[in-house]
Amino acid sequence: MLAVAGLGVAFFWFGNTEIDAPPISTPVDETTMNYEQATAAFAAVQEQEASLDLDPLCRSRLLTHGQKVARSIVYFHGFTSCPAQADALAEQLFTMGYNVYLPRMHGHGFVSPTPSDLDDFTAEGLIDHTNAALDLAQGLGDDVTVMGLSAGGTLSAFAAQFRADVDKVVLISPFFGPYVVPTWAMQAGTNVTRALPNIIFSWNPLENATPEKAAIAHAMPTTHALTEIMLVGWQVHAAAQNTPPAVSNISILLNDADVAVNNRQTLEIAAYWKEHGVEPTITTLPFGARLPHDMINTRERGANVELVYPALLELLAQP
Repeated sequence: MLAVAGLGVAFFWFGNTEIDAPPISTPVDETTMNYEQATAAFAAVQEQEASLDLDPLCRSRLLTHGQKVARSIVYFHGFTSCPAQADALAEQLFTMGYNVYLPRMHGHGFVSPTPSDLDDFTAEGLIDHTNAALDLAQGLGDDVTVMGLSAGGTLSAFAAQFRADVDKVVLISPFFGPYVVPTWAMQAGTNVTRALPNIIFSWNPLENATPEKAAIAHAMPTTHALTEIMLVGWQVHAAAQNTPPAVSNISILLNDADVAVNNRQTLEIAAYWKEHGVEPTITTLPFGARLPHDMINTRERGANVELVYPALLELLAQP
């Protein structure tokens, strides 16, 4: 009984302790990159990644028409995944006329993943990663769209809240907290996880993977790394309560069968945005479709891109 009471007191204390989140940094240069500068920035990314033992499919990727075009798009992949997650989608977007950039998240895509790959995986680093990708995208298209799944959806939500130079954002099952954690417990859960020792998940990102997916390197998930993503989400959640998003064109694609993310938290943030005059367009794919959390990757067991991609492109077309 005392143990239960102690846990209750600890949870109350953590729930009322302000989260030590990194400062918001959204430096937008009034003189945005031109196409040559954008491709030079990507070449620098390639040079840095060439020094790492990365799966060739997991390196950052740029699909370009050889010049700045009307529309560019940045796709942020999910936690433990890599740019290969969206290679089929990227090809489709490219044929539609977009210049497409798929940046690799820090600590991801190594040929032989180890837990130490994510030792310096931080919320501040994720924010810098987001800003750098969006700065580059300004040189690829007159209008910039941001799209991402799960943790990539969290980064996309950050862009929606803070980056006024983005024209459209599409969130795909964004991660603001685990499926089992209610919104009111988000602050306590984040503080508790940060205070505890770093733990490698027993969850295996390749469980039930197809042979094609298993052939792609996946980062080994840890609790501290996951918490850093939640810190970025917390920044969005806190800001959305008080200020309108910087982007006025926001769409959200949810999966009713998803047990990896908390859709209620996403809908709460969408409600805050609506209160401030920006109502996202929301599509929820039915539970009966039994879609996996990673509903973008064609290699995922149970993937149904014939259902998902048209729904996504319909949201992308929203004016």
